[in-house]
Amino acid sequence: MGKRKAGRRADSEIAARPAVPGYELGAPVGFGASGAVWSARGADGRPLVVSLAGIEDGRPGEARLRRLARLRSISHPNLPQIVEVVPLSAPSGRCAVVAEEVTGPSLATVCAARAPLTTAEAGTLLDGVGSALGRLHELGVIHGDVAPSNVVIAEGGRPVLVDLVGDVTAEKGTPGYVAPERRAGGPASAAADVWALATLVAGASADDLVTDIMAAGRAALPEDRPSARKLVAAGTRLGKVPIEIPHEGALAEARLRAPAATTHLAGNSRPRRRHRRGRRRAALLSGAGVLTVVLGAGAATLASEVGSTVSEEAPQASEPRTSEEPGTAVLRPGTDLAAVFRDLIAERDAALSALDAAALTSLTVPGSEPAAADAALLAELSESGLQPEGLRTDVIEIRDPQRSNGSARAEVVTAQQDYTLAGAGHRHTVPAQSERCAVLTLERTPADGMAGAADGGEQLTWRLAAVGSCE
Repeated sequence: MGKRKAGRRADSEIAARPAVPGYELGAPVGFGASGAVWSARGADGRPLVVSLAGIEDGRPGEARLRRLARLRSISHPNLPQIVEVVPLSAPSGRCAVVAEEVTGPSLATVCAARAPLTTAEAGTLLDGVGSALGRLHELGVIHGDVAPSNVVIAEGGRPVLVDLVGDVTAEKGTPGYVAPERRAGGPASAAADVWALATLVAGASADDLVTDIMAAGRAALPEDRPSARKLVAAGTRLGKVPIEIPHEGALAEARLRAPAATTHLAGNSRPRRRHRRGRRRAALLSGAGVLTVVLGAGAATLASEVGSTVSEEAPQASEPRTSEEPGTAVLRPGTDLAAVFRDLIAERDAALSALDAAALTSLTVPGSEPAAADAALLAELSESGLQPEGLRTDVIEIRDPQRSNGSARAEVVTAQQDYTLAGAGHRHTVPAQSERCAVLTLERTPADGMAGAADGGEQLTWRLAAVGSCE
């Protein structure tokens, strides 16, 4: 079997990177409501992020441009600053939104890594996110997805509400933080944002006073809820102190145990997963684990046609490979589809353990959300000096594997054994995890990573294209 050419894969990923005049774009750092988020630097070297916003013809496009113009006018300590909106050359129909980089773990990770927020910390959360929403609402801007995954706890314990660029007409929000009227099919609104805010704050604290104050914001009828500003004013008696961010090891363990945040799209059954990059080791530890567990997958090479029968016998886990010859499993006629998923997961564990960039990037479809998430994870691992030791994901069950027209899909139940995150002067044991289910979608692509080529007897590769949640 021939070696893979990592350079060809890299070329295809670079080709997908947008060209934004005046800015140098780096690697994808995650996904937000509008799709991929790219690291960037301006002429002054300031670290920034760039996301793309589609501008439709007619009234929808005009509304999107008005929203972006209003966002750019805002300067608020609990919102990321929009630096510039850059129209891209025709016929893309898109513009690039350049914003300041906000680093730190998400509120979801912080809450999973420590005891509930104290009364005064909940007051800080309410004041920060509530005042940010109040400013947005004053300008006629609806957020539409206020949830723990969209609140970053920045340096100094300051909450920052992120993901401002998304199209609120296309998203239903994050389950558990969607107001009753939106679940019934109603549109996003300021009142729905307030319901989500009250749910967010009440859920982050175990204090009865916090719960009592947030009850008004969680009223069943939108007209019975206060504005974001009034809810903040009602919470002044909670006090305010910076939100304490747990130590690195606790963040790592929490993120490894927590599922990825999922934003459901209106009129679309496929969820969109949000992944964010933090800074240096603490941020890495807050974000890496979900990629290890939920996106756990690798690659297998298809030599010709693959049989679709499912075997109950699991194949042996693959041994770690180096970037000179990334691991693959040759699947010949009669090889079962379940083995593809098992080998994919074993290959990904091996690539992460070896910090093998070529092997890891060969496992995902270029331009996909998993590809961007893995690129960010590996970059953070390299920067932090941390490396997983003894990483092993056991495949417990593969449900309803299906293969059709160059793609494959299955519900995969996994459990991760305990392992160690090790670096200079740092070792932290991450306990074993309980079973978890994720829907993995694979696509079959040629060795250069470009989809759509005819089979023609050439060697093809299964790569991870998307990850969803099990019903």
